[in-house]
Amino acid sequence: DPPVCEIQIRTILQDAWAEVEHELVYKAEFTPFDDPMRRKLAALNATLTLSDMLFQEIRDYQHQLNNELAKRRVAFFKKIEDSIDRELYSKIKDTGSYSGREQKDPSWLGPWKSQDDLLLEALHAHNESDYVRAIDIYSHILAMGPKKEIRALIHKHRGMAYFAESLYEEAQEDFSATLELDADCYKAAYYRGVVYSVKQNYSAAIDDFNQALIIHPYHFYSTYRRAQAYFHLGDYPKALADCGVALELEPLNENLKRLKSMTLKKLKM
Repeated sequence: DPPVCEIQIRTILQDAWAEVEHELVYKAEFTPFDDPMRRKLAALNATLTLSDMLFQEIRDYQHQLNNELAKRRVAFFKKIEDSIDRELYSKIKDTGSYSGREQKDPSWLGPWKSQDDLLLEALHAHNESDYVRAIDIYSHILAMGPKKEIRALIHKHRGMAYFAESLYEEAQEDFSATLELDADCYKAAYYRGVVYSVKQNYSAAIDDFNQALIIHPYHFYSTYRRAQAYFHLGDYPKALADCGVALELEPLNENLKRLKSMTLKKLKM
């Protein structure tokens, strides 16, 4: 007969209980036989099992949150491309997508949900393009008075939802609020720079892209968008220099190659 083996797949805490049980029960000369000692062992097993379940819930929440964040980033970057790139490369002006639906009083969400639950719900609404509902929930979380770092995060997300709704003033205010709470948030500086670019305030956009690059010197999009801003201002040498730096970071980016070609034509090189 072929040899038979047993493979056990356990979590870290299950493995810990197996070790404890092996040492205290199977290897010991005298095993616990009185009820109080057995109850203690049973309580220890139950505690480890509960802890295992809680860790799994936290892990599941993190996976779900990361998935929602990834979807939101893709949609947000597409909105940026629609708002900036189409106008530059094809002269199609972004007409906006504001739904016209008014925000509700955020109290309608009720006080019984945790901030974690609300954030996940807001991100899901955000990813489903229900930006008004997402803004409602973000506003509700802010009304709960969360910690400083949470407020910075929520202002950033709400700013992204406002941007998706083409509410650029509100988006700018939220990104500014994030930077007041977290001066090292290069994404908020970059996002606000994008808002300024959409509003054709290219000098202010460049200032924000500069700020983002001070914090994160190798951020491709800050360099690329700064090149676009320089191009719009007619500062073609600086636009070309930024194109060169950005191409070192993403040499296959087609829009960046187009921008460099357009810049070279302006310089007649």
